[in-house]
Amino acid sequence: MHCRQKLIRPGKPLMQKHFFSSVAHICQVAQRLHVDTAMIFTSSINKKVSMKILSSLMRAVLVGSLLGSLGLAHAAMPLGAGVTVVVPGDANPWLAGMPVGSSASGDSIPQPPVQLMGLDLSAAGYLSFSGVTGQTSYAGGCPASSCYGADGDVSGETDFLGNSPGFINRAWASYAGGENGISDVTAPLGSLIGVYLDNSQPDPGATPGAFDFRVTGLNFSTLSPPLNQAFFIGDGLTSTGDMQRFMVPVGATRVYLGTMDGYGWTGNNGELSVTVMAAVAEPESLALLLGGLALISAVIRRKDAVKAV
Repeated sequence: MHCRQKLIRPGKPLMQKHFFSSVAHICQVAQRLHVDTAMIFTSSINKKVSMKILSSLMRAVLVGSLLGSLGLAHAAMPLGAGVTVVVPGDANPWLAGMPVGSSASGDSIPQPPVQLMGLDLSAAGYLSFSGVTGQTSYAGGCPASSCYGADGDVSGETDFLGNSPGFINRAWASYAGGENGISDVTAPLGSLIGVYLDNSQPDPGATPGAFDFRVTGLNFSTLSPPLNQAFFIGDGLTSTGDMQRFMVPVGATRVYLGTMDGYGWTGNNGELSVTVMAAVAEPESLALLLGGLALISAVIRRKDAVKAV
């Protein structure tokens, strides 16, 4: 059941229409913090018990928010700093989560993407990438030619799509809907690509829509990809050198890294070295959740007071 449906039950609404936007915001922040709203707000729960849970949660969130604002909780925020992996140039993101022996993209010797190990995604709010080094080539030309860093062909040396120098997607190679349950994506050729998965094998019948980074741009500060959606990572930095944040979707338990190509990863060469950090949601998100819970608590108290009169 959707978070808002848990909070606002038909026939027994916790809040009226003018509070819907607040509920939506609480749901959004609660999902980022992996708070199960169903454990707090149900039609069967006693109001006094509900108020106690709300009060306890609000106190806990307040303490965490204050510690964060004072800089005392900052050291505990990173969950997996310094996890480093090597991503080969022939690592195909569209083999993420597939059984050994699976094929994709016409590869004669399929090379699966690299699964990040040592990160607890269930407790993470976002991933950041830093220290990305190395080069790969879609044509097997490294280090002599057609050799790109993690951002891919940002110089526009290639133009497979026409009027989109440097970019490529799977649709160009007749894989318009993605492959093996992983979405298509339009991103720079040779760039570092990621995909979040849950514990199940990707379902080809439920492939999400595709990111088009010609439209999104590469200089974003935060990106929120859903499960099974391929997304651009590049060097993980904005144009000013700030680390980009890649939000962890609800339910994600795995993340895979590979390189961008249209088809035929066999023969690609080179490699990228990538350092990844998982971090919890920032203190301001905790403060926002606290404010939302306070609003709900006030509404419950007001309704009880009205009934008492």
